[in-house]
Amino acid sequence: PGMEGISPTLLADLVELVVTQLRRDEEEILSEHGFFEAVHREPELLAKMVKVGPERMQEFMALVAVREGVPVDHPGLGMIVHNIQFATHQAVQRYAASARESSLEEEFLNLMRHTQQLFAQPLLRD
Repeated sequence: PGMEGISPTLLADLVELVVTQLRRDEEEILSEHGFFEAVHREPELLAKMVKVGPERMQEFMALVAVREGVPVDHPGLGMIVHNIQFATHQAVQRYAASARESSLEEEFLNLMRHTQQLFAQPLLRD
């Protein structure tokens, strides 16, 4: 019998997937003449580009659930996927608002590190 529940590498695997996508998105953004300046003036533009609709989110969660061998409504699955989606949107907004002092990837990883630190805290006080 194999492991039951969420695998211990799910977070790292999903972060790697998002980072790969962000690298590609950033290259496309920077290669489009004038696009970054337009995004800098209107940060919502980039956020709209990476926004994931509810149908796509359900499809993605279903794929992750199959990979993990858990039901699509597994509470841990929803928490991790929604957290990564939120961090991605925040990274895009921070990137668009900055003067490219850091990469889209760095913005995302920084947010995920903060999340990891917070979630490592005890849930209840002794």
